Amino acid sequence: MARQSEIMALAAIARTANFEEAGFALELSPLSVKGCIERTRRRLDAKNTHHAVYLALQRKEISCPRLRPTTANNLSLREQQALSLMARGLDNRDIATQLNISLRIINRIIPAAIKKLRAKSRAHAVYILFEQGILS
Repeated sequence: MARQSEIMALAAIARTANFEEAGFALELSPLSVKGCIERTRRRLDAKNTHHAVYLALQRKEISCPRLRPTTANNLSLREQQALSLMARGLDNRDIATQLNISLRIINRIIPAAIKKLRAKSRAHAVYILFEQGILS
């Protein structure tokens, strides 16, 4: 049962990007939600929360309805590449190295792409990209 509540907390964060909203939906305190997410992150061996969301979606531990692409259509190829690497747990420096562009550019690309998706956080952006079929 503990594992199920941890997955539910991760799914709630992926959808709401807010500890208070997730806690309210699950009838848990925001601190309990953070603890559940941290345990799930460690269990999945994820580097951060958005990486944990990606791994849980990939392993089908949390479900995500597939929708017709909408906001993700506005993303450039470079933005999609950067967000895909971000979802896999790379930090901005590693993303810049992987894409062979400067860190300064990555520091602009990722927040702009997250804003285009109308996501509230990196974890929420990963969820939206899965939902719209950009990530799988």
